[in-house]
Amino acid sequence: CLSPNMNSWVTNPYFPMTGREFVKMINVRLKTLNTPVRKSRQEGQGDPPFCKVDGRPADINHITQSCGVTHGMRVKRHDALMKSVKLSMKRQGWTFYSEPRIGSGNSFLKPDLVALKRGRGAVVIDACVVNDKPGELSVLASSKRNKYYNEDVRGYARERYCELYLEPLGDSDFKVYGLPIMNRGAIQGEVMKQMRSLESMEDI
Repeated sequence: CLSPNMNSWVTNPYFPMTGREFVKMINVRLKTLNTPVRKSRQEGQGDPPFCKVDGRPADINHITQSCGVTHGMRVKRHDALMKSVKLSMKRQGWTFYSEPRIGSGNSFLKPDLVALKRGRGAVVIDACVVNDKPGELSVLASSKRNKYYNEDVRGYARERYCELYLEPLGDSDFKVYGLPIMNRGAIQGEVMKQMRSLESMEDI
């Protein structure tokens, strides 16, 4: 089930964007950007054009999710998402640690955010932007939770919480939330509910 909030920007007259940006955002949502693949269909060409970098069809999913040319922009997109989450949580009194390296066996784990607040416990958040494949949002949300809901990450959160508040972190006060968002803006209703409960989606 997708969240109805993901469409609020369409009718919100105070949403900060220009008319040109609004049109482009509508094109992204409707999957009507003038990509090489879409252009070839309009012109009645045969085989779809392929990316000159890796030879895959140059459609919107490839351009926004996997093309080497747009890698830097994808990093900026992810960072902008997490910046908005942190800004909202900071205003609500959360303390957070960004991308901590947490030892786990012979390697390490690096969640996007470990957030702490007295009376609310510890929350681990890890975000990603995914293709519009059916079921992908729910699969990624569960995958993120399974990855970080373990004793190594819990131990890190417990230590930081004790250092900050001089009191123990209860087992039930440790939570892990995956934050997958579709490349065209969709988000699960359950994920939005979790983020709203943390006051972390006000600026998204």
